[in-house]
Amino acid sequence: MAYVTGFEHDVFISFTHDDNQLVIGPDGWITLFERVLTGLLRQRLPEKREIKVFRDPQLSSNDLLGNTLDSVVAQSAVLACVMSPRYLKADWCRRELSTFWQSRRQGFEPKLGGRLRAFKVLIQDAETIRAIEESLGENYPPEMRETLGQSFFESSPLSKEFTQWAWPRGLEDRDQRFSVQMERLANDIASTLESMRRVVDRRVGKLRDDFPAPVVPPHKILCTAYLADVTDDLEDDRYKLKQEMERQGVRVLPEDSLPNRRDEAEKEIRRCLVESQFAVHLFSENYGRKLRGDEEQCSLPHLQYLLSREHATSVKTKFERFAWIPDTIVRNLLAPAQLDLLKELENEEDKDARIDIQTGSMQRLKESILMRVRKPIRPAAPNSKRRLIYVTGQPSDTNSKDTTTLIGFLKKEHDVNVSPTTDEDQPRQKARHERNCQMSDGLVLLYGVAEPDWVQDQALDIRALSERRREKPLAAAVYQGPPADREELPIYFENVLVVDGRKGFDPQKLEGFLERLAQSNEPSVVS
Repeated sequence: MAYVTGFEHDVFISFTHDDNQLVIGPDGWITLFERVLTGLLRQRLPEKREIKVFRDPQLSSNDLLGNTLDSVVAQSAVLACVMSPRYLKADWCRRELSTFWQSRRQGFEPKLGGRLRAFKVLIQDAETIRAIEESLGENYPPEMRETLGQSFFESSPLSKEFTQWAWPRGLEDRDQRFSVQMERLANDIASTLESMRRVVDRRVGKLRDDFPAPVVPPHKILCTAYLADVTDDLEDDRYKLKQEMERQGVRVLPEDSLPNRRDEAEKEIRRCLVESQFAVHLFSENYGRKLRGDEEQCSLPHLQYLLSREHATSVKTKFERFAWIPDTIVRNLLAPAQLDLLKELENEEDKDARIDIQTGSMQRLKESILMRVRKPIRPAAPNSKRRLIYVTGQPSDTNSKDTTTLIGFLKKEHDVNVSPTTDEDQPRQKARHERNCQMSDGLVLLYGVAEPDWVQDQALDIRALSERRREKPLAAAVYQGPPADREELPIYFENVLVVDGRKGFDPQKLEGFLERLAQSNEPSVVS
């Protein structure tokens, strides 16, 4: 198996055997190129997994059956084209390039992260090569025509002869240039292979050990963001952005790959958007995969954009959206669906939900996101004194892991009194519960393993107590913890909030409770 999961070969070297001229002893130039490239890739890729570079060793490509050779090309992650005028005039060489371009193994497009998966290695006259590329018209990929490639030759201005650079024997300038170019080429190919490997690993839910995702402690989460799934060519950029956001204290959704069916994907996207305070979308020249069961044939990036726009216009609080479009996109080469999507994105009419579009370097996008993250998650309290919060619930809930995280967050700025409540009618316990309710500025009722009827009865008592409080009412909330698949608690009281923690602790969900708590004055008493 190759370094990139799902491929038989990492690099396919496409060349014409007429160009494999002898340069050092019995080795031809392309033989030398293969050996050096393989060694450099092994140095650069961290895993001990085998690096597989394929080159047809026969005298002619005709020695391999056409279908067999096509299969080898299609099962290769990267194509290295050793280009000369003879290469572009050879039918077999053009066929290899065409086969690679049409292959969509593992769903990869020819372009990944702004870089082609096909690399041009120029060993002869670049001007003649460009002229032949132009003459091939539609039979030649336009993206390859626009790629400069890397040169491995020098020319004589007088004789117009070309000499290929070779592996250094000494310190001659010519030899050193071969070494430098090989280093650059190996770096680019290794980066592409690494990106592809990471894309495949994420699809199967496996992240590389040498690129661990940072784990954000729950009490350090500042906010939650929706980072939209992207096309394969931007997968590496999304992964790096996700890491940076998590390092800054952002919980990033979705946490897993989205479903392939339209109805299932839409349900999950909407759920994640409800939990998020802002959304980030990354776009490229590729439209993306279309979902099963979707009569509209909408791609996943397009669907996420439409749903985040709908969410931004429907919620009362401001829901910010960011989008990044690389400035390297050539608009006249885009598929009609992707061109329409970008026009729709850039011409939004709703001023209240307008998206912040960034182009050029992704660094600008990161800066905008960090400015959003660093906004305070709630207004500063008018009175800076610490409030007293009473946290109660059944014993198993007050001792749960989720409750520990909640209390750890609250006690950083307030005093917290944790005391369990049971169904037993014990005078001392009842008196203690009533006194805690009377003396506290805020109350949090935990709903974990308790029965819903019990929680609703407790919530009714809290509602009645809040209405009897003098001056400012009691800041009260029911904290509904895991499991995630439990039905929403049907409590709709104006003076008792329901905090949804079914998917885990998120401090942003406490914003309404903390705002009410900040408005409380001295501890109230019952009349």
